[in-house]
Amino acid sequence: MQFKNWYLTIRLLTTLLVLSSSAFSASLEPFRLTIAKSFDAPVQFHVAADKNQPQLVITYWSGIRQIQSGKVERTDVRDLSKEQLAEIKKLFNGIDMSALASDDTQGLDGSTWVLSTGGASYRIWSPEVDYTYRGIGALVDLGGYLWWLGGVPGEYW
Repeated sequence: MQFKNWYLTIRLLTTLLVLSSSAFSASLEPFRLTIAKSFDAPVQFHVAADKNQPQLVITYWSGIRQIQSGKVERTDVRDLSKEQLAEIKKLFNGIDMSALASDDTQGLDGSTWVLSTGGASYRIWSPEVDYTYRGIGALVDLGGYLWWLGGVPGEYW
């Protein structure tokens, strides 16, 4: 009888562990994506998905190219539907972090994108340039989608 109780307890704990890990993997890893175009102030995106109503937070900075030298001009917040949040998760999860880490493309003009997540930060120069060859198409797709959802004026590169 004692073995049966022990077995049922182990099964229950295993089931709970599987359920909690699948719920965790379905959540969105926290990230910030900053897009700084050559002659415009940076725009930064992050998703506040830990609330009942997920939101896209768009921060507009003053100063050209550098967040460090600028101040926050304004912050806009947009509510996200379940479908929009699912699309953001899909695009984010499609990013090949190793391609970002190894990308060494440089140039004199263009945009600089910085993706910060999980304690790492990836600085990418003009991701629209040869993005398929560079393996960073998912980042370009995510940036374009966030730019569009946020209603940010102009082109995102």
